[in-house]
Amino acid sequence: MPKVLFVSDYACETGFATVSKNIVSELKRHFKGDLKMDIIANNYFGEAYDEDENIFVAPAKINDVKLDDYGRHFFLSALKNSNEYDILFIISDLGVVVPIIEILESIKKEKREKNMKSFKSMYYFPMDCHGFPQILKGLEFFDVLVTYTEFGRNEILKVRPELRSKLKVINHGTNINDFYPLEPSDVFKFRNEFFGDVCDKFIISNINRNQPRKDIPTTIFAFIEAKENWNLAYPKPFLYLHMHPRDPMGWDLRAIFWQLDLVEGEDYKLLPDEWIDNMPPAATVNNILNASDAYLTTTLAEGWGLVISEAMAAKTPVICPLNTSLTEMTDIGKRAITYETFYPVINTTDQIIRQQGNIEDVAACILKLADMRYDSTKVSFLDAANMLNNAYQWATNLTWHELSKRWIEYIKLLS
Repeated sequence: MPKVLFVSDYACETGFATVSKNIVSELKRHFKGDLKMDIIANNYFGEAYDEDENIFVAPAKINDVKLDDYGRHFFLSALKNSNEYDILFIISDLGVVVPIIEILESIKKEKREKNMKSFKSMYYFPMDCHGFPQILKGLEFFDVLVTYTEFGRNEILKVRPELRSKLKVINHGTNINDFYPLEPSDVFKFRNEFFGDVCDKFIISNINRNQPRKDIPTTIFAFIEAKENWNLAYPKPFLYLHMHPRDPMGWDLRAIFWQLDLVEGEDYKLLPDEWIDNMPPAATVNNILNASDAYLTTTLAEGWGLVISEAMAAKTPVICPLNTSLTEMTDIGKRAITYETFYPVINTTDQIIRQQGNIEDVAACILKLADMRYDSTKVSFLDAANMLNNAYQWATNLTWHELSKRWIEYIKLLS
């Protein structure tokens, strides 16, 4: 029975955790007890626990001797000192993993020299920028490399063509049991309950983490620009930001709004206080997507962007940039309303050159979507329906069950 050391976000509410939860669930379903797994769970801060008789989950940071956010000292120590692991499986950003590849190499070398049981390795990672040598250094160490999109694979191969035989693509799945169109009566009920007196407005929701790469200020400024040019015959626009309003990684959103001519509860809504410490479950997010007239993201770049495919599965119109993985996810703008004017921008968090959207172009997308809803003389209602149906069919065909057949294949290959 192979044993896997699995390193990823787990048992928490992040995009990586959603991915790992679904992959682990499908591995359990297939192997039916013929696979053991120790999970080093990033962003989980509870007690260690046995998920079942074959899966053990340990929090990463609080077990790390240096309290590393990613538990890297913890899992490297576990890998070095154990003679049990057959496979190392990591899901994480390049910036987290590349700096420790030399240590992984030394651990594997030491095991060989001591005639200890060695391990094979598999790495699943987003590629959300143009490839350059430093960010891709050392990837040849892994036996299997998997990125989320063809965009990501192509960017890597431009710089590291020798990795072609190792480099695979597996998309993210859509959990169609959690994200789907609701009945109109259920949408009406939730809109009334959640948005109250503004439920009859044109609701634009951004559901993301409040962090630099998601560029929340551009969403706010584009909303203002659209509001100033709004067709007065339409229901007034309203912005909902589903994210921690004072995330340590991001902006103090209320401090931004204090400087703007917008009124909370009339023009915009922030995350309810009861959700700040514990974000709501997927069912609530699906309700919000269904109750929104638009899902808007002004992200600077995406390796995938789970909420985008989840919004498509809920048949909610998407507005997003036409860059990085989103060129692929939107089929070059056929599945969403996209903008294409960008300026280079760099955040101090990672020093990566990314693409910031033009505020006027984002606003124009919001206005176009309103026209799609209310004025067929400007935008064909049939075109709008086709866009939503194309997006829905694509997103709902990406099931975790089908996609995980590839992970099962790789586990067997490496065992």
